[in-house]
Amino acid sequence: MLKLVPVVIGILKKDDSFLIAKRPPQVVMSGYWEFPGGKIEIGESQQAALVREFQEEIGINILNAQFLTQFSCPFPNRIIELNVWQILTHQGIPQGKEGQEISWATIAQFKNFNFLPSNRELLDFLENTPQI
Repeated sequence: MLKLVPVVIGILKKDDSFLIAKRPPQVVMSGYWEFPGGKIEIGESQQAALVREFQEEIGINILNAQFLTQFSCPFPNRIIELNVWQILTHQGIPQGKEGQEISWATIAQFKNFNFLPSNRELLDFLENTPQI
């Protein structure tokens, strides 16, 4: 049986642009772009994980977020469960607190970034859900 790895992803939008981050050199699959987030720890709620990950990685405090959707991404030795949340309000200015590059990108600009394979379905979802 494959191991299920639950992760949480935050969608932060400013005007028509979405916050994305480039995985730093010291992590698996470095150099790929992704939407910020991370693994949900044992006993941690999705929302608590979202708040923690954004404080640690992006330096902002999430005040309000709502669940959007979930995707499963199978890999040879595990299944990544992507739990996607839209950040509605926050405090602070986003910055790469773990040495990662961050950027704001519109849907039209997504093609210019080399996203993680696990983010492909999410990219399609965002392209087809204009109200986000």
